[in-house]
Amino acid sequence: MAKATDAKKDLNKLDGDEDTGAQPTVDSSKLSGAFSQLATDEKQSEEEKARFEREKKLAAIKCDRGDIELVAAQFELDPKVAQRRLQEHDANLKETLLTLIHEPGKPKPST
Repeated sequence: MAKATDAKKDLNKLDGDEDTGAQPTVDSSKLSGAFSQLATDEKQSEEEKARFEREKKLAAIKCDRGDIELVAAQFELDPKVAQRRLQEHDANLKETLLTLIHEPGKPKPST
């Protein structure tokens, strides 16, 4: 966030000296860097907002305790991870199990 503050300060310097009426000199590389930093900060802010909204939506999905225990036991997952996986599939046990079974690089359910 400090970079954004620096970028805003650099942009404010473009106003010039009001006392003498002198026009400011513009360093185009600094100006370009300031605009790039502002654009990057804005993009990161939008991504954080989207992540927050997704987390909020997933947290609102209620999962059956038995489903959580089943997924955790069969795939040797932490119950919190099992719950999250269920939430990602709208608490649909069948979809969650199928996804976990067919994920590449993931262990198959214990028997």
